Amino acid sequence: YPTWLEGIEARVVGIDPAAGILANQRLDETHRATLEEFAPAHPLQFDLAVASFVVEHVAAPGPFLAAMHRCLKPGGSAFILTPHVLHYFGAAALIARRLHIDEWLLHRLREEATLHDHHCPLEYRLNTRHQLTRLARRAGFGRIEFRMLDEPGLYEPYFPRPLRSFPVAWSTMVHRLCTPALAGTILARLEACPSRQRQRPRAGR
Repeated sequence: YPTWLEGIEARVVGIDPAAGILANQRLDETHRATLEEFAPAHPLQFDLAVASFVVEHVAAPGPFLAAMHRCLKPGGSAFILTPHVLHYFGAAALIARRLHIDEWLLHRLREEATLHDHHCPLEYRLNTRHQLTRLARRAGFGRIEFRMLDEPGLYEPYFPRPLRSFPVAWSTMVHRLCTPALAGTILARLEACPSRQRQRPRAGR
């Protein structure tokens, strides 16, 4: 997505605790850090923040969202793209994680060459609209919008060849029956409150 942002933003900054961020040539500026480490020195600096398939790996979502809000200018937007845990794929991944068989299963469903070398464990603490809304409000965000997406191509590689038609059939059903609650991906836009409305984020439990 850095390429998509080039026509929207004059400067694209990447933040990631993994060392690979430093080699990303598509970014104007890179920081090897967590967002929580980065935010205190960069308050109110950004018009737009994007977390694409990140928050499902965040163990402490409250501080993460508070850091995201802190970096944004008043009225700025944070876009979050993440799996929906109430979708069959998200639910299966969560169950596998809880049973501690997720890594074992992943290496049997996917070819080793297709796996990222920085694969991170799943947490799924911001993966329903209710969870996102509740914690985003607590972090200080105002307006919150959702779009539910379902792209079967994301899930097909995890299915054996005889079953790879299932994601397409599921997606077709979701669209024909107009049931976005069964879609596989959450796209959320969180708007930072204007300065006159900004409040100190409430402490999370």
